[in-house]
Amino acid sequence: MTQALVLREGELHHLRRFGPETVNRGAVLLECEWDGGVFESGALVSGLFRSGEMRGGSLLGALFWDGTWTGGTWERGYDRLGRYRPRGDQPPHGEPLHRPASEAPSPRPGSNLTVFTSTVYPDVARLWHACVRRAFPDVADTAVEIFWDSDRPAPDFPVLQRTPERRDYYEAYNDVLVRCPTPYLALTDTDVFWTSADLWPRVCDALERDEKLAAVACISRQGRPSHGTFAVVLKTEIYRRVLTALPTGFFPAVEDIDPAVPWNCWTFHCSGDLLTRAVLDAGYEVRLLHLDEAGTELVRFDGITAPRRIAEHLPNRSLSRLMAAGRYHWGGMLGNRILAGLHDRLFPASYELTVPAGPLLREALRTGPREAAKRLRLLTRCRRGARRIEAFVR
Repeated sequence: MTQALVLREGELHHLRRFGPETVNRGAVLLECEWDGGVFESGALVSGLFRSGEMRGGSLLGALFWDGTWTGGTWERGYDRLGRYRPRGDQPPHGEPLHRPASEAPSPRPGSNLTVFTSTVYPDVARLWHACVRRAFPDVADTAVEIFWDSDRPAPDFPVLQRTPERRDYYEAYNDVLVRCPTPYLALTDTDVFWTSADLWPRVCDALERDEKLAAVACISRQGRPSHGTFAVVLKTEIYRRVLTALPTGFFPAVEDIDPAVPWNCWTFHCSGDLLTRAVLDAGYEVRLLHLDEAGTELVRFDGITAPRRIAEHLPNRSLSRLMAAGRYHWGGMLGNRILAGLHDRLFPASYELTVPAGPLLREALRTGPREAAKRLRLLTRCRRGARRIEAFVR
């Protein structure tokens, strides 16, 4: 008789496969494959639930191929056809429900632009909001909306709460597009900080001059023609029309699903990828820029939110394991440490996450000279970006 492999609270496993002899009782599985065991608690973050029983715990961004769902929390993920399923859905999945686009709302007098973001952390939201208030100084001309995708207390400025129409941030993007009363809509992640008051006038001028130009992406995906949701300004009317033909809108999706090949070889589309493709197919132009590379008008801290959410499932002593999962997660922890210092210099409230310096340094040096040099350059870029943000906000 095969002895059960029990995964415990505080453990983190990365890029592993667990078979039918496994029981999860609290471990975090990052980009793993679950095939036949019993999932009692813990979290599956990305990866594949191929088979087994889900009794408890959380599924975040993974694909549920098959198995029995008797309990647990569906934070977000994909069904066996690769369709995105928002928070609150759970297997067995039927046909997805999408709220149809309604008539365009009446224009708001004097308003030209709506700036929209989604966040789960009040400290990051404070920094983002301080930059936006200075980057878009004409308050009468700009409406700022922040979707609060969290159960924790909201920050000390107005936010939009979850509703049945916007259960998570992907639905919130589609929701704001449907109801946006301004001709332009800017979607900008909270780990992207606008540090120039001159950028928006230039983007607006480009959009006004060319009627076929549907959007200007100040930051775009690398290696894929997509504006994502990093920092894109779009023409609301055009995107609302496209949304009627693509009701999933900003949803991500998985294509080329084949259980016979490794799941990480399938095609994963992130937020905004398929909508960008639909806008281009409709005959419009999308201008894809990479202004974050200069780090002057836009400062980007990549990976601030996702690694931090994983860290919530781990004790502090296990953070070094998360940092060892790759440069993305190491960089996310580094960025949070640098933003914590910046935040606490600017605001009376304290940053809610403490990232110890020791594991950051050890993981940077452990990776070898070439990778350590890349991480040192990332450290330099993050520090330079923090100085840029602080000078702009002050």
